[in-house]
Amino acid sequence: WSFRIGARQGDGHLPVVSRRGSRQSQENERNISMMYRFLIVDDEYYIRRHIRCSIPWEDYDFQYAGEASNVYQAMEFLEHNAVELILLDISMPGQSGMDLLKLLDEEKHPRPHVIILTGFATFEYAREALKFGVSDYLLKPIRPETLTAAITSLKAELDRESSRAKALLQLEWTSAAIEQETRRNFFRNLYT
Repeated sequence: WSFRIGARQGDGHLPVVSRRGSRQSQENERNISMMYRFLIVDDEYYIRRHIRCSIPWEDYDFQYAGEASNVYQAMEFLEHNAVELILLDISMPGQSGMDLLKLLDEEKHPRPHVIILTGFATFEYAREALKFGVSDYLLKPIRPETLTAAITSLKAELDRESSRAKALLQLEWTSAAIEQETRRNFFRNLYT
């Protein structure tokens, strides 16, 4: 179902509800893909480069936004750039990836999804990361097929979130338009 607000012949400016062909609507929605931006945070240059170059990110609707070698650089980057995904090394000199997760949790705006990267297969790190709602936990060295599986799963989740947000926005817009039209009709009928 779709809502179209506009003039109809003979009715003035009443909202029009029309049903579109569901197959065509679904195909159109599939053809319009969104690119999700990602940030790589790791203290090792060659790891960052490997992550960036190991898979064709664009094929999975992800776009490289930037990289940081520490928590300070990551926070600086995030102050000026929005991303949907952070690939985050848990163990870095100085502040750790967990410190960045804590800082992101304190932020008032929506937190990006996070995939943890680590060379340590300890349960304690995984348990701590789960407290912050990380999307995945990958062990180094990161194999391209493992990374592909993680971002494919995350993309499906991001697509669902995007669809819900679009539907909510459409509902809010339609509701506001109907309310405005109802007020116009009320006052038009009141004075005629």
